[in-house]
Amino acid sequence: MKIIEVYQYDELTPDVQEKVFQHWRNNHNDFIYWQDEISESLSEVLKAYRVYEYAENLTRQRALAWIENNVLSPLRVKYGLSHIRERKYNKAGTVPCCPFTGVCYDEDFIQNIREEILNGSTLKDAVNSCRELANHLLEKEYQYQISHENFLETESETLYTQTGTRI
Repeated sequence: MKIIEVYQYDELTPDVQEKVFQHWRNNHNDFIYWQDEISESLSEVLKAYRVYEYAENLTRQRALAWIENNVLSPLRVKYGLSHIRERKYNKAGTVPCCPFTGVCYDEDFIQNIREEILNGSTLKDAVNSCRELANHLLEKEYQYQISHENFLETESETLYTQTGTRI
């Protein structure tokens, strides 16, 4: 019978730790874990904010008013006893968090549109800027996914030999 000594990552030498991390990183798949959620959120936001021809060139206060009347108003929690269940987690008159898909990326897109409009973009340009934001979010998620921090979170219980071979 052969006995093999096993080690946790933090017990390995720094050289072997680096070798293990690089091996994990190189063999990590290119699928971004949250890409479906980001894509779905973008799709729902673009659907909700579909800008009609007459509203394309609205800016600042007029654009914000259009958003309030055409996008946010229908999402607001209603007043009255018949809507009491909706108010369990949200006050009446507020827009619930992540109103389109239930994923936090909805809020990122809503905030981006608002900031673009306040910076002087037209409504159409502000909505179209969400595509760039989606690319940025995907890149950010991928960078985290291959980061040392993520490696430590996902592989903390993994055991290795002294040379760095995964058990």
